[in-house]
Amino acid sequence: MTSMREQAGRAAERVLSSKRVLVVTHIDADGICAAALASSLLDRAKIKHEVTFLKKLDSAAIETIKTQKPETVWFTDFGSGAIPELSGLNAVIADHHVPAPSNPSAAARRDLVALAEALDGSDIPHVNPHLEGRDGGTDLSGAGATYLIGKEMTKSSAELAHIAVVGAVGDLQDREGGLAGTNRAILEEARKAGVIEVVKDISFFGRETRPLHKFLQYASEPRLPGISGDEDACIRFLIDAGVRLKEGESWRRWIDLSRGERASLSSRLKGLLEDNGIKAELEREVYVLPRETPGTPVHEAKEFATMLNSCGRYGKGDVALRIAKGDRRESYYAGLDLQDGHRRNLVDFLQVVRDIGVQRRGLLQYFNADDMIAETVLGTVAGMALNSGLADCGIPIFAFARADDGVKVSARGTRLLVEKGLDLSELMRLASEKVGGKGGGHRVAAGATIPPGTEEAFLGAAEVILKKQMGG
Repeated sequence: MTSMREQAGRAAERVLSSKRVLVVTHIDADGICAAALASSLLDRAKIKHEVTFLKKLDSAAIETIKTQKPETVWFTDFGSGAIPELSGLNAVIADHHVPAPSNPSAAARRDLVALAEALDGSDIPHVNPHLEGRDGGTDLSGAGATYLIGKEMTKSSAELAHIAVVGAVGDLQDREGGLAGTNRAILEEARKAGVIEVVKDISFFGRETRPLHKFLQYASEPRLPGISGDEDACIRFLIDAGVRLKEGESWRRWIDLSRGERASLSSRLKGLLEDNGIKAELEREVYVLPRETPGTPVHEAKEFATMLNSCGRYGKGDVALRIAKGDRRESYYAGLDLQDGHRRNLVDFLQVVRDIGVQRRGLLQYFNADDMIAETVLGTVAGMALNSGLADCGIPIFAFARADDGVKVSARGTRLLVEKGLDLSELMRLASEKVGGKGGGHRVAAGATIPPGTEEAFLGAAEVILKKQMGG
């Protein structure tokens, strides 16, 4: 088998020999960061290019690409699941999703090495951690795979490494306390280049921009007993801790606290967890971009990724691309507006989940939002429901919503469930195929599109697969 570095070298050679490149990427934060890396690298190489954002890379999308007759297509955060359909395209792939098996027996054995051997003779340069037996949900993101190609294109690639870190964080690859594997190596290159700083701190979302009581209210990993989800309780907790909520007319944020205030508040929060018998790490690695302005969403990787996601999920991938490439003027302010709207929508969508309720069915749970939740953010809402107490975090959750081409299904699990055998990528692929759909993704998070009216049959197939995976 060829290594990721060898494949990256092949990909770089193909890209650099092109006069014009079409970059095709996903609409989420990882896909946007991957496209920003590719675009920045092509800018430096003075190669003309366009970027296309897609919700998914299906047969119809591939046929549309082929009709454009592009000289070279660079798939980022896409492509591994569609290799058999890419014949006739001069393509390169930078992806981290489970590859589509050209050898069915390999897929049946869930043997990634066999998958790699089956794909190794492909003419398409293909950078993917699965082809080295690594987990694409933790070892490397789509942006990271793109960055590996960039390392073979230019010696100054480390100046762009922070974009790959943001992509990995946007894909939740740091959820176990920090980036690991190949992501870790990229993080170290970013740190040495001075484009990322690693700090140990409370890692709840919103340390840069949320008012302090909101910072605690929406804490989910870990949840704070008696505080998470309750704004009034958060305010009382802070007042009891002697923390000033405002500086003049402005709400104080976590970054506004002094070192002593942070230490004192962290100690109280740890005590709260211990008193409730919760063993969880409150402080984790936080990735800060030192060249950005403190107190802005682009100063910290998690908030940066959310801003990009807020643009891409609402059809503004071009705005997100310019922000990821460094625009801090018009596109940046447009991104702030989109992020505010995204936050309001998520609050409304979570209320929808509360109203319709999460149903339990054997080893799984689900909700059907029909047309009440936008299918582009369905996975985000499902994950929030799983982490917010609206759903049981001990079993995977499946969410349904209406889409233009059928019914969108998003599935989310936890790392603990994956350790017990859960593989949502395999489950979504097999269960959707049973009802005439198509799916895939990662072990901990995956998606599918199925025909309308097949939801019950899909859940039945998913139950059977779950029992095999989880030993139930």
